Amino acid sequence: MSGESIAARTRGMKGIPIRLTVVIPTLNRAQLVGRAIESALSQRRDDIEILVSDNGSTDATPSIIERYRDPRLRTIRHGRTMSAVSHGNYLIREVRGELFVGLSDDDWIEPEFCGRAIELYDRHPEIRFAYSGALLHYAEVAMPSLLGPEVESAETGGVLVRKRLPDRRPARRSPA
Repeated sequence: MSGESIAARTRGMKGIPIRLTVVIPTLNRAQLVGRAIESALSQRRDDIEILVSDNGSTDATPSIIERYRDPRLRTIRHGRTMSAVSHGNYLIREVRGELFVGLSDDDWIEPEFCGRAIELYDRHPEIRFAYSGALLHYAEVAMPSLLGPEVESAETGGVLVRKRLPDRRPARRSPA
């Protein structure tokens, strides 16, 4: 990290402490990364940081990233591609927020996502990790993912409740 003081690193827009960092790692995803960035920028909070890290793209990804301007946005461009694990560890060290959300460059989040995540942690400070369900989009149709929590773990006293998968085995016929 640079020689910034901790206080300088943890202050965002208007000197507000950064509560949450949205981390968007990317590599050669020019056709997709813009939607992820736009969804992060659509968050309705000033106490978030959006960190986009280009892991050495050789396509138009850097020019897509450069189009976005917002005081909450911080971008990093790596000259050489590092392994996904090294890139992830690097990004964890760069997070300035108290909390962070990993957002894949081919995904997007709803405008209230970060606010709801912060509210969850405020209600349940004992939580160290949380994840959410997802919608899978096929053209114009959004369907709930078959995997993921039915109920947030904090709401079930630390027990993670998963949705049951539909039984896809063909029905057995009894012998005649």
